[in-house]
Amino acid sequence: MRYPAARLVTSRLSLRPWSPDDVSVLARVLEESRAALARWTPWVLDESESAEALRGQLARFASHFTSGVEWRYAIFLQSQPARLLGGCGLFPRVGPGALEIGYWLATSATGNGFATEAAAALDDEAFRLDGVERLEIRCDPGNVASIRVPQRLGYQARSRIVHEVPGEGRPGGDVVVWERHREASRTTPEDAEAPR
Repeated sequence: MRYPAARLVTSRLSLRPWSPDDVSVLARVLEESRAALARWTPWVLDESESAEALRGQLARFASHFTSGVEWRYAIFLQSQPARLLGGCGLFPRVGPGALEIGYWLATSATGNGFATEAAAALDDEAFRLDGVERLEIRCDPGNVASIRVPQRLGYQARSRIVHEVPGEGRPGGDVVVWERHREASRTTPEDAEAPR
């Protein structure tokens, strides 16, 4: 299987694999966004208590990207290349022929459509890969901002399940599973409802 591209560019964003050199900027964003991340995506904060642990986590992300375990990207603003907006990724943990799209944003980056734009770039890239027929986005049913992303991109809500915390195999709460198949047309972020 061909792996996703190492750099994805949209009209406003630049997505690239994480590097251990991102430790300082990521630590600042995690601290700024701690309350929201702890509520909706607590696994983003895992191992982020020290710079050394965070650097190790970023090294694993980089290694997993090149070896094809999973593909995590840092999201930067093109007009301000040093401004980290959040992270996103493609994860082969939802069955054969399928990938899961995940995303999170810094608190200061929310409300601008950045998550939708990043998810659309991942959607496009995923369906360029051989053998990928289905994409999933999983959202906490209470996270209205996150749910707008799959809605804007034309995904369909298929089920509600108890989500396992990534990498831990323990329950993490209910999530709604949104799906899109290769043959389904996708709304583009430009066509979607404006950010609120």
